[in-house]
Amino acid sequence: MSKGNVRRMGPGKPHRDSIPENQIHWRRSQDHLKLFSTLTFWELEDEMEMMEERWNSWSNKRLAAAGVSLFNLNGRMNGRFFGDPIIAFTSDSEGRLPWHGFSHGDIVILSRSNPSEKRGMEGIVLDRNRKRLRIVFKDKPEDLRKGRWRLDKGANRVAHDRMQMALNSFHDEEEMGTPLRDLLL
Repeated sequence: MSKGNVRRMGPGKPHRDSIPENQIHWRRSQDHLKLFSTLTFWELEDEMEMMEERWNSWSNKRLAAAGVSLFNLNGRMNGRFFGDPIIAFTSDSEGRLPWHGFSHGDIVILSRSNPSEKRGMEGIVLDRNRKRLRIVFKDKPEDLRKGRWRLDKGANRVAHDRMQMALNSFHDEEEMGTPLRDLLL
């Protein structure tokens, strides 16, 4: 081949230019939404598995020492929060609750014994002090004043739901997402 017969070819049309702009944006946005939705789901799933594992393999003493369970609690009605019953839990021992890791907004599981054997009721910690925990439930537990109760820290579904709502809002096509989405994606 002689030197003069070589023809140079341009790089051609970039792939990106052959697809309308809104479709590029949509595909990237969907990939982002799918990835982070999957990650938040995995996080919730891991948290729930860890919770189940603790219930099945840890002793009550170890659960209490870790601050993830409270035992032998008395429950009584303590008002309503936007129509949902507030239940106050106290302990017989010295009038004070033992040390625990429950705080405002935590998801808790209420049961009589082990919550993994018979699914307990889920509630949210409204507030706490040294003598009591106040928890909001969807429904009032049956036979509230009879016998003793157990509270276990549950998986935080509220955080998961809020992350998912934020992702959905970030990628909302009707509202065209947010200006931040346009900058990041």
